[in-house]
Amino acid sequence: MRAMFNLLRSDVYRLVRGKMLWVGLSFLALVVVGAAGLVWFATTPEFAQMVSEQAQQKPPQSGMSVTITTPNNAGLDAEEVQVLNEKTLGSRTYSYGNTFMVGFLGLIVAVLAALLASSDFDTGFAKNVLAGRGNRRAYFAEKLVLIAALCGAFLLAGMLLSDAAYAVLGFSYERTETVAEYWSWAGLSWLVLTSYAFLAALIAWATRSKVAGVVFAALVPTGFLESMLLSAAAVLAPAMPLVGDAMQWLPLSVQQRLAAGGTGLFEAGASAAAGLSPAVQGLIVFGAITVACAALALTVCRRRDV
Repeated sequence: MRAMFNLLRSDVYRLVRGKMLWVGLSFLALVVVGAAGLVWFATTPEFAQMVSEQAQQKPPQSGMSVTITTPNNAGLDAEEVQVLNEKTLGSRTYSYGNTFMVGFLGLIVAVLAALLASSDFDTGFAKNVLAGRGNRRAYFAEKLVLIAALCGAFLLAGMLLSDAAYAVLGFSYERTETVAEYWSWAGLSWLVLTSYAFLAALIAWATRSKVAGVVFAALVPTGFLESMLLSAAAVLAPAMPLVGDAMQWLPLSVQQRLAAGGTGLFEAGASAAAGLSPAVQGLIVFGAITVACAALALTVCRRRDV
């Protein structure tokens, strides 16, 4: 335990003094502020005018015509303009899920995990630490704890940045989650990030290659690979219903349900396969991934020669 604590303290010191942590946080801030700015722009009269102009440029379908219904040539009726100009979001967790949680934050923490997992082997530091078999369990356990803590820190940073950005831009929320809904969503989101980060670290440890871990981060946490599988499954689902049910258990499918926010987190029926709520399904899928990765890191990777 003492060896693990000393390693953790050393890694935290190197992270704080290095560039990796601050570059990651800077990218997160840039994306959150940029996304909030785009949402704000969508509530401006200029955006409503752009929507009207695009609608007028589309060729009318047979039996239909486009007409201007407002004196300022907006091409939208008063109710439509009001809806576009409303600065309201579904809930705080809904704003998190649609601003940074799905795809982007998973990419950041997975890349960081891959770099952390491979850095000691690149510099040769791991050879000294892992020279004795007794230190190996402490080494990999410390790295897993550090990665899990980083996932929590980046998630909290994204939540605070999102709250601040939308508050400055004058947004309000239609629904307010209960304390249980809010922190349950945060806990499940942390589990999602941790599972992706553990996978990236496991790949880097197994291959001794940071490139392999970064490639994984680009393909899986972003949803690129799973989106291709879902597209193929959509074609096969009418003829093979079991394929469609199986796709409901893909990590991306479960993660997309979390994007709806914490207010519907415990509503049953979200899974076509078993009628489970997003919370339960998220615990099953991402909990299994996290536990499996930790077990493999502490057993198979620990026994591999440096």
